[in-house]
Amino acid sequence: MTLKHLVIKDLLLQWKFLIGLIVMEVAAVGVFQLQLALDLPSLGFLLLNGMALVGDFLICYRTMVAEEKNRAFLFLRTLPVSIFEIVLGKFFANFVLVAANTGVLLLFYQGVHFAHGRGFTASFGFAAFALALLVHWVTNAFFLSIALIFDSERAVWIPFPVVFVVMSVLLNLGRIEVALHLEPLVEALGRYQFLGLLLLAATLVAFFCLSFYAVSRKRVFG
Repeated sequence: MTLKHLVIKDLLLQWKFLIGLIVMEVAAVGVFQLQLALDLPSLGFLLLNGMALVGDFLICYRTMVAEEKNRAFLFLRTLPVSIFEIVLGKFFANFVLVAANTGVLLLFYQGVHFAHGRGFTASFGFAAFALALLVHWVTNAFFLSIALIFDSERAVWIPFPVVFVVMSVLLNLGRIEVALHLEPLVEALGRYQFLGLLLLAATLVAFFCLSFYAVSRKRVFG
């Protein structure tokens, strides 16, 4: 079994779930758009990404729980495949599923606006969508790292307090910026957007490295 086969395995196991998830998310986003009447694009974009955030978590949970329940990880360890390939395959499969889920939602969002003659706005061009996708990859990588470090049934409770803390930080970002004298950093991130992308990419790498280290020391794998 190769890395490609590990990724294909997860995609084949989850494609029906992914279709159902996308249908429900598109329906929910469509209802939100009707209620907003396209007058609040920023709020609509926020609601869409909030919906995709739930999808990030569910995709990770689905790809982890089944293999822990039926001890598939133990079976993988009997095959000529390394721990590195197991972890990397899980990340690749999740990234493909998250990209499909987020991509369809973003295309649906833009399709609704095109249908009403709104087109692309400066705020929601390709760069904004690329950044949104990268954010969802990082979010999913965080969920996946937690699920790999702990067992999924325990890990399911960890993201919620973390998300609460993150949301609290975002709501009080201005105060935190002043209190910690982060104005130069925030200004630099606003001026040089590639720094934010590099930070997110570095976070992805950090999550992967932490997951690989944790899995290599996890008793269930050895």
